[in-house]
Amino acid sequence: MSTTELPAHADRGTLDITAGAISKMASRSIADRSDPDMHPDVSVSSIGPESFEVSASLTLAYPDEPLAAVLNRLRDDVAADLAHQTGRSVSRLDLRVDHLFLAPERPVRRVL
Repeated sequence: MSTTELPAHADRGTLDITAGAISKMASRSIADRSDPDMHPDVSVSSIGPESFEVSASLTLAYPDEPLAAVLNRLRDDVAADLAHQTGRSVSRLDLRVDHLFLAPERPVRRVL
């Protein structure tokens, strides 16, 4: 089996990722980490060759820990997920919580 050398990175072309695609990826990533039934409103404000900026408004279940900690963890996880999917860094990710809701209590299951 022979090995074939690839052309230089600059000669291989570019990958264009639209704002709509980034918005959908961000929305899915946020929903997967917060509540799959909630659909955050995501907008992409800037797309550059190496990074992009995203803002989102969302609804969260009332947290058991400080809201800042929840949002920081969500921001880190979503930014890492988007960087992995797009190959570009997230230079800014603004999260705005529009509503908090109380998650329904799960009934206690008893085994007899």
